[in-house]
Amino acid sequence: NDPEEPDYPEHATPCLIEGNEFTHILDKRDSKTYAVTKIGDQCWFAENLAYTDNDCLAEDWDPYDETTNPYPSACKVNGGEGWDQDEVLYQWGAAMDGDGEGGQGLCSAGWYIPTDDEWKVLEGTVDSTYGVGHSEWNGPSSRGDDAGERLKSKDPAWNGTDDHGFRAQPTGVRGTSGVLSTVNWRGAWWSSSSLPNTTAWRRELLLNYSTVGRGNYSLAHGFSVRCVLGP
Repeated sequence: NDPEEPDYPEHATPCLIEGNEFTHILDKRDSKTYAVTKIGDQCWFAENLAYTDNDCLAEDWDPYDETTNPYPSACKVNGGEGWDQDEVLYQWGAAMDGDGEGGQGLCSAGWYIPTDDEWKVLEGTVDSTYGVGHSEWNGPSSRGDDAGERLKSKDPAWNGTDDHGFRAQPTGVRGTSGVLSTVNWRGAWWSSSSLPNTTAWRRELLLNYSTVGRGNYSLAHGFSVRCVLGP
């Protein structure tokens, strides 16, 4: 609980948990520590989830098949140039760990994987043009004005300002075959909202774009995960 720690984002705001301010949380399952930041009325992880002790690393990276494999559940460490082995990309089934929309999934106790609507709240909170509840956030593809720029980390090659300490990184994605791609110019994150059990909504940030992408993708893709604090 020390905002002076080197890993605490410059513009992050401590969260309130049971009336106390917190800058980090300890996941007692594997002793990993995560920075957190308060953005509007929400409290978010300020870095990607990296929990793998549900054995998702041991699972095969399989494509979606509604007959034999409706919830592909593998995960893989990033392995991309310039990224450490704590960066994990999850298939949707692995991230949700048997839970449905709004469920805890692999998040720490008291935290859960954000829904599509909760991502919309985050976007509207940080964007300088379109506020929370604006119809802009209901569309697919690129939306907003500068929400993406404000959520990106301040890496010079990533064109972000990190105004709220969210510290989104371009850690790439994995395709349905598990192949890693677009490292250093794309970041993507799952929501817990599926449509209906064949795809799920995700968010995407791209190099040189200030907007936020929204789309529904096969559950067999590998994306990052952020956790949001429960009510």
